[in-house]
Amino acid sequence: MARIAYDRVVHYCRQQHEDVTSPRLDDAMVLDAWSFVDVVKRLRSVLQNTPGMKQPARALTDFLIETEEIPDFRHHVQHIEDKTAAVAISGRPIWGSFSWVKLDSNGKNFKICCYVPGRLARTKGIPVVNPAGRQFHDDVDHFEMTIGATTINVSDMSRRIEAFRQRFEAAVRAASPKPIGPGETIVVIDLDSVEP
Repeated sequence: MARIAYDRVVHYCRQQHEDVTSPRLDDAMVLDAWSFVDVVKRLRSVLQNTPGMKQPARALTDFLIETEEIPDFRHHVQHIEDKTAAVAISGRPIWGSFSWVKLDSNGKNFKICCYVPGRLARTKGIPVVNPAGRQFHDDVDHFEMTIGATTINVSDMSRRIEAFRQRFEAAVRAASPKPIGPGETIVVIDLDSVEP
């Protein structure tokens, strides 16, 4: 689900670059970006509570550290009614701000794009992605979301989720059943026993 949401965001960014954007596409990008955050939060919760997950698994610990800002980030939009007044005073956008880099087909030139929905007042300091020194994995990359002073790189997080998915699926295939009682079995998943 995270990959679907991220792929849709990338599609939006490509459309924006081609100057065929519309308010409907803008709304779709915001919806899918926040869907991505929601899915990652739920994935973290499921993984932290999966029975049979060998603890402490280094791969799981690393994944949780890499996504540790997600719960608070998601908390903002889940409890937006509590944030509205404070955000209105600050002038910052209630849905956050979004920026990304679009490489031209020659791979040498790029555009930095930014979308700031629902800005309520003049404000300074809306952050924009800085591509300097970064590796690019696609023509649209380093899609970032910012709420207040917190920014997450959704593109990097999407790649981490994909790498973790591959490792998790390999660990499930290699999992060994462990009897826990008469007629009951639990599957023991050891993420550290497989390579990504």
